[in-house]
Amino acid sequence: EDGSRPEKSLDMLRYAYENAKGANTTLVVVATDAVIGKSEAKRLADSAHAGVARAIRPSHTTVDGDTSFVLSTCTSKALDPLLLTAAVQDVVSQAIVNGAKACNP
Repeated sequence: EDGSRPEKSLDMLRYAYENAKGANTTLVVVATDAVIGKSEAKRLADSAHAGVARAIRPSHTTVDGDTSFVLSTCTSKALDPLLLTAAVQDVVSQAIVNGAKACNP
């Protein structure tokens, strides 16, 4: 391997499949104190997946196990669902970038 990274989506998928089968699972945990129900938790998990897709390419392939979990202590008040889902996308994406930078200074 010459260290180059593919740029096109299909080339990236081929590269991931050939070089990283099962080696790139991303697990995300979103924890909040906002009051949320089961349907809101699912929506936040979906938003977390959007954050993964922003930061990792390719993401959600057939050879990885990317998944997200959401939990809440429900000790605070309910928040605007639109703001909460947008915040989750941003925070998850930035957390992945920060983690990658920390591993590869």
